[in-house]
Amino acid sequence: MQRKHETASDEPMTWENGGYWGVCPRCRRNDGYINAGRSHWFFCKEHRVKWCVGANLFSSWRHETEAEQRRVYDEIGLGEFEQIEPLGLPEPRRTDTQSEQRAKYPDHHPDDDEMPF
Repeated sequence: MQRKHETASDEPMTWENGGYWGVCPRCRRNDGYINAGRSHWFFCKEHRVKWCVGANLFSSWRHETEAEQRRVYDEIGLGEFEQIEPLGLPEPRRTDTQSEQRAKYPDHHPDDDEMPF
């Protein structure tokens, strides 16, 4: 199930309009997020970019089957999108990237279990 948290390009990025989770650097919008396993991926359809904000932050993934998640992922074509660092709020408010998480927690590999497809 796709979540919508759009932000217009002339609006400042705020928690309410989706900027908290990052926006596309080109248009300053996002088209919401989808779940892939426990991971949450925001994206911009127009510029075909995506970014992972973390895992198990939103409980919505618990109410979706892997088949449902795969269907949405494939419908959007997220596998073909470029993974980027989004434009967002100042560093202290942003979540760690996957490489930063791996450095902090070397025995846990998010790629292995949080995005099963």
